[in-house]
Amino acid sequence: MDEKSILIVEDDEAVRRSLYLFLKHKGHRVECAEDGLSGLNCVKQNDYGVVITDVMMPNMNGVQLLEMIKQIRPLTEVIMVSGYNDLQLAIDAMKKGAADFITKPFRYEQVERIICDLQSRQVGSADRAVDRAATVDSRLERKIHELSIMYSINEVLDNIANIEELFKNLVDLSLKITEGLRSVFYLYDHEHDTYYLRCMKSKDEIDRPKMDKLDPHIAERLSVNPGSMILDTPDEIAFYHLAAGPHPDVQSVLLAPFYVRGQNFGILAVENKLNERGFTESDVTFVNMLLKKASLVIENRALYETIYLNLVNTLRSLVSTIEAKDKYTQRHSERVTKIALLIARELRCAKEELDVIQFAGMLHDIGKIGVSDAILQKPSSLTKEEYETIKQHPIVGARILEPLGMLPHEKAIIRHHHERWDGKGYPDGLAGRDIPFLARIVSLADAYDAMTSDRVYRKGLTHEMAVTELEVNSWRQFDSAIVDAFKSLCARMGEQVKLELE
Repeated sequence: MDEKSILIVEDDEAVRRSLYLFLKHKGHRVECAEDGLSGLNCVKQNDYGVVITDVMMPNMNGVQLLEMIKQIRPLTEVIMVSGYNDLQLAIDAMKKGAADFITKPFRYEQVERIICDLQSRQVGSADRAVDRAATVDSRLERKIHELSIMYSINEVLDNIANIEELFKNLVDLSLKITEGLRSVFYLYDHEHDTYYLRCMKSKDEIDRPKMDKLDPHIAERLSVNPGSMILDTPDEIAFYHLAAGPHPDVQSVLLAPFYVRGQNFGILAVENKLNERGFTESDVTFVNMLLKKASLVIENRALYETIYLNLVNTLRSLVSTIEAKDKYTQRHSERVTKIALLIARELRCAKEELDVIQFAGMLHDIGKIGVSDAILQKPSSLTKEEYETIKQHPIVGARILEPLGMLPHEKAIIRHHHERWDGKGYPDGLAGRDIPFLARIVSLADAYDAMTSDRVYRKGLTHEMAVTELEVNSWRQFDSAIVDAFKSLCARMGEQVKLELE
């Protein structure tokens, strides 16, 4: 056996090539195979010290390859790699003889560290067999612990609602995965080159004064030695006290810089272990894993929001283009949104509901893209066929916006803003409270703006006449409670309501 030789079995050419170059650069003798069958042929012809194999591959998967390797070359160490954080898969693979189980994306340094550890234990065949029997349980226990932590990190951070929740989860998870007593997150302010305390959690009952800022010298220390570090000597603890505020009970600190897109974002500090021992390199690995995941969450959220806003702005521009073709409907969607928001506030709607109206109100007529200009700008009454075409625009609008992954309330406004309380509306003929609440608000706002706007074939109604028309159609076209809210709004604000809509 050539104990220093490595075989990489990976169907992803980019991953295979980059890992090959990294290990080659580190001085290892490396060969590659593009799938399970090719890997098996290599193993039959050569006695490798270590095989690194992906799990999901064509022709023969990694688990099947593992089983064949253990039959042919029982002393060859096999490292499994998977894109899925599957605890049961890891357990099964290690029970079948895998030396370790790594989930993607992995760090190349992590892979090399595992390889070097395995190679250092590769002595005589008899000794290796005894060594495997003695260590397989401990390695399996360690891997189960590691994957459980990774699963917890992914499960929590994949479901955060906002950035504030992310900060709270950072300090909470850092305590759980390191068994620390206290965790503090400082957010970096680029403008003032200062770290401000943003979130803190403690498991002990000691009342320690909060330090609103972190001494910037601590960042200089981290920049000299990038990456997480453990402070546990008297001099290092004294240095930390100067930066974070003195406290006699701090015996050890895990200090971790937080980067997003390579830019300084903050510092996470975890103090003291519950078991009173110092932090370990395993704790450093888990905290780095946590911060890496948090960084990806922030990057992905920022990217999604940028794409989302660009798309929404494009759609709003399309709506404006449609409305600009007819001087009588210019800024119609903007006015409808303003009216709907005023009514929603009068009804004490939650902020989340106001946000929904703000979004969907501006796009409620996006479906008119599918209606010809000849119908939209017709100066006379529509024929029955033309009216049926117009009635399709809520369905077309909902279909256009479907890929955006809108919330149910947003979809409801787009599709149902022409339903009537008496069930005679369109497109679905919903009646009464079956019509979504926010759609009922936008429906009234839409009707009010239509009545008070001039058309080529008629003059717009006055504000007072339009309000009277709304009253007449309570419990027929409109929800009477929403009509009452609008009347109450008008009575309280008077002429200011009209100014708000201009």
